[in-house]
This record gives sequence, structure tokens and C-alpha cells, in this order.
Amino acid sequence: MQYNRIEQINELINSTIKEKKAKSKPYKKPQSIIDFEKEYFEYKYLGRDIPQYMRVFDKFSDKKANDLQKLTVKFFEMKGAFATRINSTGVYRADMKKFVRNTQKSGLGDVQVILNGKTIYLEIKIGKDKPSEIQLKRQNEIRKAGGVYEFVHSFDEVLQVYSDNIHI
Repeated sequence: MQYNRIEQINELINSTIKEKKAKSKPYKKPQSIIDFEKEYFEYKYLGRDIPQYMRVFDKFSDKKANDLQKLTVKFFEMKGAFATRINSTGVYRADMKKFVRNTQKSGLGDVQVILNGKTIYLEIKIGKDKPSEIQLKRQNEIRKAGGVYEFVHSFDEVLQVYSDNIHI
């Protein structure tokens, strides 16, 4: 009797997993990323005497937040800006045997950029991810102070932020 119940639960779990997998669309890399990969390859080896057969072609994506953060930093660095990922997680203190919060303000974007003297924060949102209240508050504060704080969902949106702020 109990064995049948376990089988039913396993079937339900497996069918749910299959439904979720079937609903997601396959990722198609945008042309803007394909173009950037080529441009970045040239930039990366500009003025470097490395034989062609030893050069590595970097691949980028905006499918996951982590991928888009990496791509965003590389893009802005290539354009001559300062760019870095912001890490807001705490640090584990072995001596105290606990995590200690960092002193950074919460709600800052995932990527910080300084472009032509202008500070830009980019908060990466992928899929159904929505801004938190503290992120919206921080966006308002940064904009009031003359900075830029944008929520981006794709590399094309990153390109738009760059285009909007290049001539500041």
C-alpha cells in the first residue's frame, strides 16, 4: 500500500519537472552579444604578440544574472570605463563562527560603473525577478544625487544605458 503511494508521489514529481522543462524556451543568443564577442576578441589581443592559434575566443550570454553581470563589466571596461561587480554578501568569521554583515548599503546595483565621471549602478533582473523596495529607494537616492541607477534585463538594455550616458 505504501509502496504505491511512493510511486504516485514520484510520478507527480517527475511530471511536474517535465512540465517546467517543456515550458522554457531555448536560449537564442542576441546578435548584439555575438557582435560584442567579436569586438572583445579584437580588443583583448590588440597590441599583444600572441599567435593566432593560442588566442581564446570568450563566449558571453545574458541568459543568467551572473552571465549578464560578467558581460556588462567586460563591455564597460572595453569602452574605457571603470566597472566592477558589487558583492553584498556578508563574510563568514571562523573566530566568531557566524556570518557578519558587510558595511555596504543594501540595495546598490549588481554592477557599478564610472563612465566619463558619472557613477552608474546597474541592477540585473532576469526572468520574473522584480526590484525590491530597498532597491527602488536606493535608485531614487542615487538619481537625486546625480547618479544613474537602472534595472536591466538584457545586454541590449545595457547597451541603451551606455548610449544614454556616453556623452555626459
